[in-house]
Amino acid sequence: MNIKSWTFNKTVALLLSVALFVVSLFTVLYSVDKENVSFRGYEAFLLGWMDLSGSGIAWIANPLSVVALFLFAINRLKAAYIVGIIAVLFALGFIIYEKNFSTENMGDQITVG
Repeated sequence: MNIKSWTFNKTVALLLSVALFVVSLFTVLYSVDKENVSFRGYEAFLLGWMDLSGSGIAWIANPLSVVALFLFAINRLKAAYIVGIIAVLFALGFIIYEKNFSTENMGDQITVG
């Protein structure tokens, strides 16, 4: 692969990653049925650091993803790959805490996604 095509592919990958991140900021994360309340991605991104216990630990994927993108941009590909995989593992850790979203005591139905 020549340098020109590598630079183009790298630019496309970075722009696509940033575009997906921006879209994720405006999508609904979850909503509470009875109260007609929904939470968007930017709210979780800005306030997620306040609760790093339980399912909140998945928030750590956000800064790790930014670090991975930065490492990719400066051609530290192996480090970017490792940090990116760790970020994905933190994000998938949210699935472990699925029970946090069942509010049987309150009688609310919470929809994730």
